[in-house]
Amino acid sequence: MRTDVKLGDKVQDVVTDFVGIVVGTNSWLNGCSRFGLQRVTKKNEVPVDIYWVDEQQVKVLAQGAFVNQMPQCISTHATAPTPGGPMNDPKPQQM
Repeated sequence: MRTDVKLGDKVQDVVTDFVGIVVGTNSWLNGCSRFGLQRVTKKNEVPVDIYWVDEQQVKVLAQGAFVNQMPQCISTHATAPTPGGPMNDPKPQQM
């Protein structure tokens, strides 16, 4: 995955000329990496769907064009085991 492209950068797809903000990234098992772009403008005040593009087609126009002001999502999944799973066998009740 390219290190010069970060979330929040304004980029252009050099094949289609689509311009947007990088809102997501993904890497596939076969080595393909893609960036999810979303337009800054809205169509009829409704956000436009995310457009996915291969990393080789991306040209950075402005770094840090969008700064996320939302609190960071904290995943407890990676740091602590999640409760759940199979239950212990119930003990028979005494009568």
